[in-house]
Amino acid sequence: MKIGKVFSMEDAKKVTHPAYPYMLPEMLPYSESDAYSFLRGAVDMHLHGGPTGWMPHRPSMLETSREASVAGMRALVFKDHYYMTSPVARVIQECLEAWCREKGLTPVEVFGGVTLNYAVGGLNPVAVKTALKGDFKQKTKVIWMPSIDSDLTRRAANLGPGITVLDNGRLKKEAREIVEAVASSDSKVAIETSHLYFEEIVALAEECEKQAVDLVVTHANQELTLLTVEEARELISRKAWIQLAVISMLGTPIAAPGWVVNYHHSMKLLNSLDTDRIILATDAGQTGAKPVEYMKYGVWSLLSRDVSPDIVRKIVSENPKKVLGLR
Repeated sequence: MKIGKVFSMEDAKKVTHPAYPYMLPEMLPYSESDAYSFLRGAVDMHLHGGPTGWMPHRPSMLETSREASVAGMRALVFKDHYYMTSPVARVIQECLEAWCREKGLTPVEVFGGVTLNYAVGGLNPVAVKTALKGDFKQKTKVIWMPSIDSDLTRRAANLGPGITVLDNGRLKKEAREIVEAVASSDSKVAIETSHLYFEEIVALAEECEKQAVDLVVTHANQELTLLTVEEARELISRKAWIQLAVISMLGTPIAAPGWVVNYHHSMKLLNSLDTDRIILATDAGQTGAKPVEYMKYGVWSLLSRDVSPDIVRKIVSENPKKVLGLR
């Protein structure tokens, strides 16, 4: 019997067993400092931060960028559900340059994008084209499909219908225009799926493959947007990238305490798929979940459970740099 998409009653019995922690395989002896060293050159292409219109006391984007610079990270891409983060990234970069000069550090490169929720007009090609022009385009790296206002999210939360990219099973004209705008950009920009149904992702993947646009399937290990191994393989066959989120592996202590996370399924996806198409991102920046710390803990967890250092470097650095067009 399934409780979630892949979570079964047997899984529930396992993780609620009184001796569960003592039944897990012994971890390999990697240290916290070992894990932290993997952040040098790493890219987090999906994280959040303040200021925002939802969830108070998020870690600020500026403070996160400073912490990432101290860690030697290569790049960050900030997402917000309500507004374009590209101009914010530009201002943060200017502040960061001066701060890092004083500290003798190399600043992390900070980017943003726009999420196509109701606050920007929904599935709005004009919002996308705006993010890809003028000063904005310098810092726009990702266009996110609808998240909190998607049909999937709103119906799951009993809020009624939301935004969908399909009309009678076919990709909407607006969605095709958005992919076309990204394809015609003179800078490397990716599309992330955010919170879409699997059928929507397949249709979007077909269009992105046709127009040679990188599509990243967002937090494929989060229950709301979870992919089975078979679904992930189908999308990889259509040139999509599969993003695993550390938040969806480890949960959050304050923003969503007790949230059922998909650690074992995350490991199954990682061990079953072509790692040339996997990206690890944090999706952190919620209250009590600092992104740089979460990247460190995510890496530490994988290393401790026998994921090879080469694969860890690939999914935290090499693969996201390819998607974002970074050297």
